[in-house]
Amino acid sequence: MKFNTATKIWDKIIQSYEGDYQVKCVKPQTLRIQYETLKMHNDESIANYFLQVDEIVNHMRNLGEEIKEATIVEKILRSLSSKFESKVSSIEEKQDLQSFIIVQLHGILTAFEMKKGGSSEIIEFTFKAFAKGKEKEDLKESGYISEEDEVKFVKKLQWGSIKIHR
Repeated sequence: MKFNTATKIWDKIIQSYEGDYQVKCVKPQTLRIQYETLKMHNDESIANYFLQVDEIVNHMRNLGEEIKEATIVEKILRSLSSKFESKVSSIEEKQDLQSFIIVQLHGILTAFEMKKGGSSEIIEFTFKAFAKGKEKEDLKESGYISEEDEVKFVKKLQWGSIKIHR
């Protein structure tokens, strides 16, 4: 309220949002460090990891940094968790990474993650369904297993979509 002209108000808004000269110099460096040290955690989904990468890259680009798409694709491939090692090798062998775009990579990795996640879900249902007696009742009381889970498992078993290996 102490500023009496539009110019002074505007200057104050810009300084508050962007910071002074020192802040403007440090922001790109900080973002570069975040970008370079970014790694996917084992329990993190592809969607969340791509959001993190996009957020950092967008901030860097807003500050005038030029980052090629191929550089981002290579960074993502280098920084994925170990559960994607086989897929990364396959992509690196079959694709020209210089013309590969992030959207393609996101789609391929999401499909791979869904395939990998699907099998663990089936295994989880298998373990839940084979729980017997008191153990089964304990699982129900704790909320770990529900009647709905049992019904889904039995239906899948009847349809032949679950294979049980002993």
